[in-house]
Amino acid sequence: MDTERSPETAPGTGDPRVDEAIEPLAALAELPLAEHPPVLEAVHDRLREILGELGER
Repeated sequence: MDTERSPETAPGTGDPRVDEAIEPLAALAELPLAEHPPVLEAVHDRLREILGELGER
């Protein structure tokens, strides 16, 4: 896994909702470790919402 990848060089997922949901992950390198869990939880929650929307179709 390339931990030095920036959001500008990371390929898109093909779904703008997912791209937007994972965007905050790029800031993790700048944050203290103690601040990672809320960011990860928010990303996880949004991805679950998106998956739920797909299941409703």
